[in-house]
Amino acid sequence: MIAAIVAIVGICKVSFAQVDSIAKIDSIQFQEKLDSTKKVVKSLLKEKVDSTVSIVTDSTKASIDTVIKDTTNQPSYYKYLVKEDTNKAFDKAPQPISIGYPSNQYYYKWENDTFNPYNFKPAEFYENYNLYLVDSLHPAFVFPLDNELKITSKFGWRRYRYHHGIDLDLETGDPVRTCWDGKVRFAKFYAGYGNVVVVRHYNGLETVYAHLNAFTCQINQEVKAGQIIGLGGNTGRSTGSHLHFEIKFRGKSIDPTKIIDFQSKSMWAVNYPLSKASFGHHIEITSIKYHTIRKGDTLGGIAGKYRTSIGRLCSLNRISRNTTLRIGKRLRVR
Repeated sequence: MIAAIVAIVGICKVSFAQVDSIAKIDSIQFQEKLDSTKKVVKSLLKEKVDSTVSIVTDSTKASIDTVIKDTTNQPSYYKYLVKEDTNKAFDKAPQPISIGYPSNQYYYKWENDTFNPYNFKPAEFYENYNLYLVDSLHPAFVFPLDNELKITSKFGWRRYRYHHGIDLDLETGDPVRTCWDGKVRFAKFYAGYGNVVVVRHYNGLETVYAHLNAFTCQINQEVKAGQIIGLGGNTGRSTGSHLHFEIKFRGKSIDPTKIIDFQSKSMWAVNYPLSKASFGHHIEITSIKYHTIRKGDTLGGIAGKYRTSIGRLCSLNRISRNTTLRIGKRLRVR
């Protein structure tokens, strides 16, 4: 039974009409398999199929409908989960205003020296964009790691700090791949991130790959989905080899699990509805308030001062009513 659609990187025209299908291909060797795939296509085209992908290669400019049998044991692959667009209330993404760098319809600058050059304030973001993560010109998504999935730290609060990405286990030297087509905006050592690469994509997002042992890309380099941009490592603020992976818009993090299904290493859908709700955690972080514990402070007294409850203080700080309050320590009160 035909269960997959091949997407070959080139000049591709892909039909994303309501197709409940999955396309897979080995992301490491997909270029080398082009000629052999064409041979397979000729025989498979004789079979009856429901969905096809139209492919135009640079050399022939010839359009052919291709399918290939599902290969479920590939260590790394392109995978599309195409769903009907249910976000009709969201605006269509604006078109690029000029040639130069990816997604310039969303960004007013392209800067290589600063990790986050954007003065973006999520609380003042009122647009609603239906971002298409892949399209006919940039149709591929590749999970950043080839190895077996092991999440060592999730997105969200981690004790008193907010963890803006997802940590994925790896061995030092493992290849790290970019998720979508794009251009390398930043590639250098940066504070706690260690050796870090930031790629700006054509879908409006930026992805961050941190704690690398080495770079295999350069700033301003065009990269394709699945291309190796670095080797995993343990640089920066890190207690063991892993990949710290982030998805950002204008420098502010978005929960990667809202866009990527990490268990299946695929996108949830070809589109992502971007709105103020995407940055709710940033708005929460800016509203946080702390109290520095002084001699004589009690949970009851602190709760009364900030018009909250002891139970709420305990929940915010993951302590119990019997926890000893140590002078000089900070207690989150809001």
